[in-house]
Amino acid sequence: LAVGVNNITITATDLAGNVSNVVRTVTYDNSNPSLAITSPNQDITTAVNIITVLGSVSDTLTPTTISMLFNGQSYAPVITDGAFSQQLTIPAEGTWAITATATDAAGNSSSVTRNVIYAIPVNGVCGASNGGVFIAAPLAGLCSTGVATGVAGSGPWSWSCGGSNGGAAMSCSSSVLPATDTNAPVVTILTIPAAFATLAVPVTVYGATDAFGVAGYLLSESAAPPSVTDSGWSEAAPPEYLFSTWGNKTIYAYAKDAAGNISAARSAAVYIGNAPEVDGVIVPGAFDAPAKVEPQLADALKSLKFAMKLEIPTATEIMHGKVAPLVNGVPQPDPGRTELNLGDTIVILRRVVGL
Repeated sequence: LAVGVNNITITATDLAGNVSNVVRTVTYDNSNPSLAITSPNQDITTAVNIITVLGSVSDTLTPTTISMLFNGQSYAPVITDGAFSQQLTIPAEGTWAITATATDAAGNSSSVTRNVIYAIPVNGVCGASNGGVFIAAPLAGLCSTGVATGVAGSGPWSWSCGGSNGGAAMSCSSSVLPATDTNAPVVTILTIPAAFATLAVPVTVYGATDAFGVAGYLLSESAAPPSVTDSGWSEAAPPEYLFSTWGNKTIYAYAKDAAGNISAARSAAVYIGNAPEVDGVIVPGAFDAPAKVEPQLADALKSLKFAMKLEIPTATEIMHGKVAPLVNGVPQPDPGRTELNLGDTIVILRRVVGL
């Protein structure tokens, strides 16, 4: 066969000279259809979840059909004057592949794939420095969402947080701190649990005020005021504090402003452990007021006698001496245990020697 239309004529003749003819037409098509997606372009990003795919198809010899695969579903757009279109709904954010396939009557096919990126618009959001008062141009906390434009000059300062995927930009600003700011912030509230079972204690409420804005927060186990350059300062009030050891503890909260003024301390008390009674102190301190809270060698020796069944502890001694096991450095004894064992002795002795 030649490429294109082939006419085949078959003639039958009998002995009397009678003749019959039959004609068959066969089209030989050995080329793939021409296929193009004219919209969308490859790897475009769209903020709209409905997209229309446009394309064109042609075949010089035989009719052609179009099939389109998207998100596991097959579509069959209609071809009109060599052009086709198909509307698709993108179900979620991400990169989605659209594959169109043209097939002619001879079974030849061509395929084209387009990747479309769907991203929901995100507006810019000002960060913690918005509305603040500073000596120098703010370098941090400019935007919590979006990319900030530059901040320069002598102030007041303004910047914008560019939205993404077609989202709107937010305008942010801050002002200049007067050179005469000598008033320290005030820590207005500090709330923590009265007792907690782990060394990491949540800070329920931690608030401070300053006429020109609070620039830093710091929690400490020391009553000595921190320095402006102390490494413990953070821009936001910390949600928890990690104590170094268990027992009765006091936490001190401070605040500073951009001028370097540091507040007075505000304190709160907490007991770190399973319960205030479980402290490893078996032998009460003589004339202690209040009684001692740290175990001493006499407590470890008393605990050993109880563990070896050389002496029988009282209910109070069991309550104070039952401190094993330690979980993250905190006594977590079985509340149903009614005797002392070597585990309690080891915990108390390690505490006595500072381990």
